[in-house]
Amino acid sequence: MIVEPVIVMDFETTGLGPQSARVTEVAALRIEAGRVTDRFVTLINCGVSVPAEITAFTGITTAMVRAAPPVAEVMPALHRFVGHHPVVAHNAHFDQGFYEQELRRLQLQSDSEDFLCTIRVARRVLPGLATYKLSALSAHCGVRFSSAAHRAEADARVTGEVLTSLSGRILDAGVPSVTPRLLRELMACRIADAKAILRREARGQG
Repeated sequence: MIVEPVIVMDFETTGLGPQSARVTEVAALRIEAGRVTDRFVTLINCGVSVPAEITAFTGITTAMVRAAPPVAEVMPALHRFVGHHPVVAHNAHFDQGFYEQELRRLQLQSDSEDFLCTIRVARRVLPGLATYKLSALSAHCGVRFSSAAHRAEADARVTGEVLTSLSGRILDAGVPSVTPRLLRELMACRIADAKAILRREARGQG
């Protein structure tokens, strides 16, 4: 398990790019010792329509977001919930981009120093998988969706359980503890160098 609390975050959005698309839903789960100890989950009204293809993918409709709290209310509350904790996401570049862009629109700035990516960690802990999509990676780790995928809370919960599974594999390699520093180093290293880093950590030379 990771030795300090982390926030597992997932956004649903109207498109792929934070410069043009907007957020429609967020889930942020505080994970401590492998357990969810607090959660922040809500639909978000950014004043935009949800494209039909996004509704088909997520089930989120324009009517749903129009009835949701406004983004100017949600994002400051999310910002307070996250605080300085490390953030974890699957394909973190995507969620980090939307999080930081929506904060900038409100003249806020992320206080989190780490945005850790379960895809990049998994490529080093579980090299050679055919795909690292969340559905495939979760199945490989024995994690099941208890509700529909492509909704923020379901995806965040599964991402958190995948993180716990990946942390367990790191501990199985003899590493005494899993820290954000170690995950950050694994993310940055070449895949071929990951085993050497884990051996070094197991010897207590990190």
